[in-house]
Amino acid sequence: MAPVSMPPAQVDEHQYWTDPILCEETRARLKHFRSLGWLPPNFKPRTLIGIATVERYWRKYCVQSNQDYVNYLLLEDQAIYMNFFDWMFKTSREKALQSYDEYWRRLCQYFQLFARRSVNDDVHTQMRRFLNGVFPAERKISRRTKDKNTLDVDVFCVIYRHHWVHSRFFRHGSMIVQFATIQLWSAITGTRPGVLLPQNTSLPGVSSLSKRKQYPTFQSDLPKHIPVTDLPDSVCYRDIELFYLRDPQSKRDVLCAVIEFRNLKGRPEGADGTKFFMHGDYQLAYCPITQIVSFAFRDGAFVNAELTPELIWRLRVPKRGSSLPLRWKPEVLNTPLLRRFNRTTCGYELHPLLPMTYESSRRALQELGRDARFENDIGHYNFRRWAANEVNRNFTSQERQRVLGQSGDAVFERHYQSQFIARDLQHVVLLRPPQEGLLRVAGSMLRKRDPLAPSELTDTHKRAICRHPEMLS
Repeated sequence: MAPVSMPPAQVDEHQYWTDPILCEETRARLKHFRSLGWLPPNFKPRTLIGIATVERYWRKYCVQSNQDYVNYLLLEDQAIYMNFFDWMFKTSREKALQSYDEYWRRLCQYFQLFARRSVNDDVHTQMRRFLNGVFPAERKISRRTKDKNTLDVDVFCVIYRHHWVHSRFFRHGSMIVQFATIQLWSAITGTRPGVLLPQNTSLPGVSSLSKRKQYPTFQSDLPKHIPVTDLPDSVCYRDIELFYLRDPQSKRDVLCAVIEFRNLKGRPEGADGTKFFMHGDYQLAYCPITQIVSFAFRDGAFVNAELTPELIWRLRVPKRGSSLPLRWKPEVLNTPLLRRFNRTTCGYELHPLLPMTYESSRRALQELGRDARFENDIGHYNFRRWAANEVNRNFTSQERQRVLGQSGDAVFERHYQSQFIARDLQHVVLLRPPQEGLLRVAGSMLRKRDPLAPSELTDTHKRAICRHPEMLS
């Protein structure tokens, strides 16, 4: 079978491989290819970071083999690749088989950067057989994969309430609301964390908010359309439509929103995003609309300056209309809702433009899970796996792929499907009485939560550690 060609990169979008992630020689070669008239695949920064890891191994292997690292890679010889993994096993620290699978995937993407096509199907099949069979069997490599812990509604309610009532990670009211919004949006949509929050908001020598030109040019005072490529990699006000709708069943007017997620994996900048519908909820802590409204009043975002937090809930849809839209000010359209805070001499100050970073949210989730006495750490992908499994139960395969932004069923089955079989087989096979309640508790992360476990070291523990002979030495 002929190798599959890679789709051409968009000329007008920022080429992430030009950022200082891959080695300088690789970037120089790719720039030379661009000067010849073609662009390499434009992988996102997170993918390039993974490729850079395997690049370091591959270049070191080629130096020891006295080979040019690009030409050796493009030979497309499975024997070379097999020897590379043998060399990696002998020269690096012990790894699980899952890590070698990931390295092979990144090496294939590294190949695509130079060849502009995928690795030959026959070579790929032979390497999959090698990594799944001979390689782990001869070298006694562990086949155990990482636990794919998944949230459920009971676990979410525990950590969400703990965040509002007991969490000490954030010191500012707006930071607490922002982190609650991240949890709620992640639970409702199952989106990747990179869609909500950027990995970095500032790079050396690069504008933190866009990929604009760094050289001074003539500035016109005429109004100018801002392309999608110049927007922060987070949800901005222009991505949210806020409006009242009349519920045809209860005849009540409900404040609703449609949120478009732009920064999607595998799609070029400026491509269509995914739009999610959210509506008001009578339990305010679980109401995403209340949080959006609070951000809007915080930033003075409404065009109607007469709106107040009390008045906005009294609005009604006109009798002859089907909806009542609430407009944003033009000057706030490109402002992220989730923004970072800077520490000042007077406390914390909300940055007017820079979005909150993924790293701060990741650490906050980890601390929240530990503070809530869960045995296993909690991360963004716990939310995504939870939403993925619920969507899989209730939606079609095509709808699930659209919601999760996936191109096929293989990714879901391999990385998202719960390892726990949530079915009472004794009831199905032996016709014993069903035990749905026990089954739900057995598969929940709550089973490994100890409410009495200490969330931090006591003074007695600290004194004992300080007096320990190994600590003193």
